[in-house]
Amino acid sequence: MELLRTYRGVEGEAWPEDVLLGDVRIIEGLVSLDHIETVRAYVGKLRQTDPHSVIDCIYCEIHPILSIRSSPDAFLGYDAGYLECETNVYSVVYNEVVYGKYSDLRAVGQKLNAQLLLPAMEDVDSLQQIRENLLRSKADLESDEECVPIAVFDPDLLR
Repeated sequence: MELLRTYRGVEGEAWPEDVLLGDVRIIEGLVSLDHIETVRAYVGKLRQTDPHSVIDCIYCEIHPILSIRSSPDAFLGYDAGYLECETNVYSVVYNEVVYGKYSDLRAVGQKLNAQLLLPAMEDVDSLQQIRENLLRSKADLESDEECVPIAVFDPDLLR
């Protein structure tokens, strides 16, 4: 359970069932940052309902374009994988580095930061190269979707 509280990436259930956010539209599991106050209220209510559950609110950029330099305090690190919609999410960092069965991928874990994310894009590139080599050698890894870098930010610290 402690590992789940530490990890701040995309792996997990995007929205608990019966999400009611008023007029806010959830598109493929994502909500615009314009509606962060509504999402914060929703997350707060969930935390009050079940204070022992692991509930997190993160802002993600797939193929990151937001300058990390513009919000250095908000940047938590990089995950890698895919976030197609609320029911099609996969984190390479969580499933193949933290809980992986291949030593080459588990070794990447030495680079993970306090949020169990990769601190630099170069680390994501290295991870992807290791995965590609393993996939060429017929390793049993997730390959249904393209693995891409995902920048993760704390929305409470975004400016």
